[in-house]
Amino acid sequence: MEAQIGPVTGAGPGYSRRGMQNSFLPRLVRWSEGWTGAGWATAALSALVVLWSPGGISAAPLPGCGVGPSGASADTVAAVELHLTERKGGPLAQAVDELLQDLVGAEEPGAVVFVSTEGGGRGLASMEHGLPITPETVFDGASIAKQFTALALAILVERGLLSLDDPVHRWLPEFPTHDPPVRIHHLLHHTSGVRDWPGLLLLAGWRFEDVLTHEHILRVTYRQADLNFPAGSRTTYSNTGYVLLAEIIGRRTGMAFPEFLRREIFEPLGMGDSGIPRDATEVIIRRAASYRIVGGETRAISSNLSAWGSSSLFTSARDLLRWVEFLHGDGPGGLELRAAAERLTESEGREWGTPRYGWGQVVEELEGHRLMRHGGAWAGYRSALLRMPDRRIAVGVMGNRTDLDADALAEAVIALLLADGGEERAGGFVEEVAPAGAEPADGPETAPTSRDRPSPDHPVAEDPHMELSEYLGDYRNVELESTYSLTPLGNALLATHPRLGSHLLQAVGTDHFRSVIFGEVRFQRDGHGRITGFVAHQPRNTGIRFHRSEP
Repeated sequence: MEAQIGPVTGAGPGYSRRGMQNSFLPRLVRWSEGWTGAGWATAALSALVVLWSPGGISAAPLPGCGVGPSGASADTVAAVELHLTERKGGPLAQAVDELLQDLVGAEEPGAVVFVSTEGGGRGLASMEHGLPITPETVFDGASIAKQFTALALAILVERGLLSLDDPVHRWLPEFPTHDPPVRIHHLLHHTSGVRDWPGLLLLAGWRFEDVLTHEHILRVTYRQADLNFPAGSRTTYSNTGYVLLAEIIGRRTGMAFPEFLRREIFEPLGMGDSGIPRDATEVIIRRAASYRIVGGETRAISSNLSAWGSSSLFTSARDLLRWVEFLHGDGPGGLELRAAAERLTESEGREWGTPRYGWGQVVEELEGHRLMRHGGAWAGYRSALLRMPDRRIAVGVMGNRTDLDADALAEAVIALLLADGGEERAGGFVEEVAPAGAEPADGPETAPTSRDRPSPDHPVAEDPHMELSEYLGDYRNVELESTYSLTPLGNALLATHPRLGSHLLQAVGTDHFRSVIFGEVRFQRDGHGRITGFVAHQPRNTGIRFHRSEP
């Protein structure tokens, strides 16, 4: 199955496509006398119907939700039937129904889709035990955790326990000093220059199935003498910044960050399914298992991460709907909590109409209205939460399979909601996705959306016969406590690590290589032309120096 990425065309007057262009949306979603086709190429999704009403959500199964096994592979999907509650005078139910017609069977990992009006979903929370996904099924929401961390920070600001202008070093003496200083608001808005922990731990030899704790992340962060850039000079997404915020919150309140969130946010809002595990051994009731889809086969993938602040939020559709109700001014929540939540609408960065990072959310514009969004990924879990507060519209997706593009699905459903709003449109609305296999990575946390994936690059050496033997040797980074041995292999270098094994550095030119783990690699020489080391530049980490060991 082949497909191409194409921008939205002919969407009609006044229809802003911010965040919708180049999306990995369903294979064909067309607006022309209704939605006439929908299918999944990159994300074979299954889900459960969830309804949101003033009285809460209904966990009762709706007619037509049960289907048999399909045996679908990555590029073949099986049609299933899903009936939604009818809405008088609106095409939304039919449109969502058509959007979800090309899905995998119900006996595969799946997802839950929840909408501020209607929704749908199907699939298994556990293939091993045959347990279906329900509104109470708990998923790892990954980076959706950041907006909860932001609210916790806002509570401390409201109480006068800290200021956004406080230097990080004031509350975390272990954190290196910098000029200009890294301040709390820099961490909040991703303008700190602090290196991103997933890339650092990967270079340090950690595998993403390893047990990764809050303390591990802090240790490698405190050892970083340099920043990606001077604080406040630019914006680069950093999960580490929110881990540092969680540590600051814990120290200022005198309680562990997971406990603070439980007492101050989850319990007051009635979010009984939600929590931040203290470590990977904590039992999480009704947790969905995590799966990797490879070549049409399903494999279990473990999640042993405890990244407080940036990630590791376990929650359900039922609880996220309560969260959305709170953010939209409904449901429980005292005056202090609501005053703190007002800060979540603020943002820092470019002018209105362009994406900016606020308090744990990306702030964009869609059809002249504010759009708040964030996505997440870890192990086999995928998530996205999109809100339009002015219109009281919200869409969320959580799944437990690596080939699910949660952002794309949430965007598609937002488009359905806007189409159902009664606005007339002209022309056609067409989106196509990338070929099967272009799913998000199942390792590090994703950025706010999945739109920043680099296009495939195929390095070609300037001199295919250049001598690679001079690069032979061991290279060590003291801050990461990590050593790689480089040996020539054809027109590439083989980088070998005691724990990670070996991977290739492809030659691009003289002293210039690329690799999946290191990113861009530039070798350095002394005044005599001898190689002294190299500098690695990952997408979110720059200037990581490895020094060559003396023979």
